[in-house]
Amino acid sequence: MSYRSQNFFYQTFSYFYYYFDLNNPKLLEKEFDRINNTLNSKEFINHQKLYAEDIYDFVKSNSTFFRKNLINRIILPKEIVYINTNEPTDNFESKRLISKKGNNEFLIKTKFYEINNFGILEKGNNKKLFIFNGGHGDSRIPVEYEKLIKLKKQLKKNGYDILTLSIAGIGYNRHNNNIYFPTNPNLNREKISKKSFNTEIFGHTRYLRHIWLDFYDENYPELLPISLILSGNYYIIKALENNYDEIVMVGLSGGGWQTTMISSLIPKINYSFSFAGSIPKAFADPHWNPHALMGGNSPFWNNYDIWNFYFLSLFDENGIQNRKHNLIYGKDDQCCFYPPYGTSFEKLVKILSIKGFDVDILENHGHHIKNDYLIKKLIK
Repeated sequence: MSYRSQNFFYQTFSYFYYYFDLNNPKLLEKEFDRINNTLNSKEFINHQKLYAEDIYDFVKSNSTFFRKNLINRIILPKEIVYINTNEPTDNFESKRLISKKGNNEFLIKTKFYEINNFGILEKGNNKKLFIFNGGHGDSRIPVEYEKLIKLKKQLKKNGYDILTLSIAGIGYNRHNNNIYFPTNPNLNREKISKKSFNTEIFGHTRYLRHIWLDFYDENYPELLPISLILSGNYYIIKALENNYDEIVMVGLSGGGWQTTMISSLIPKINYSFSFAGSIPKAFADPHWNPHALMGGNSPFWNNYDIWNFYFLSLFDENGIQNRKHNLIYGKDDQCCFYPPYGTSFEKLVKILSIKGFDVDILENHGHHIKNDYLIKKLIK
């Protein structure tokens, strides 16, 4: 069975399992107690501590080389990427993103193969940049995300330009007529329609990100499929990074995952916050993982661990540990990393006590960013 077929089966099975759990409170309570006891046991925590410390030691000793090696595997070469930091807004695809063209509002576009990625820069004469990467739900189109709209007003008053991004294939990047990328010739498929990205499964739209697993470019055989979902936003940020003295990146859900990945690869991002973006596999709910390249259901994660990217986000281009990366989970988040998963992971991170790396569990948070938390962290 192919990875693509395996992941579709996995999503279908997970839906049934998840639905079954939610409708059986006694079973759910029993399962919660069992998992909670396991994740908080002394043996489990000690084992995960040693595992994380080994990865941290490796990254600390090899951060510059490791980052360079990763970029060669998971970011497309610049020579095949179109980049425009002032994309015209007089065509249909652009008009849907910017309601009016102002002197301080710019559409940024990257394109590779036939895949477009957009960012919107709200620019003042500032030397600080706040980046928000939307996720899969309410935040998928960041300019329409109510919590971000309120947050932007406070950030602009405190000297930040604002860059908003979406995940590849959705949000700002959803309306491609046909998406093309080279695939493994054994698949005998050339065109991938946008309809492949969203499929109805038992009444719920599921974004089938596993189609990226088909990617293979014979001109760059070393590149991995994950490069298709990272490269667009990576190059948007790279095009702007030298204009700023301070860069903060925040992401929610899939955008939180992308915040971890991109901040590890771009050392000019000083401070990064991932809301409900990821968790190490040992702490993850084994029953629910719908996103192929993000959650571990791809060959990529046979060779790398999300811990690598957490720790790489702490080191600058010279290997100095002077950056910060925060992971944030909500106690009442019905989507991802709710107790006991996030709370057990928080316990381990407090024990590790690694400079610049922290986990926070928030009350009354849901599956959203939390503005007062960010304001407290960013505005002194």
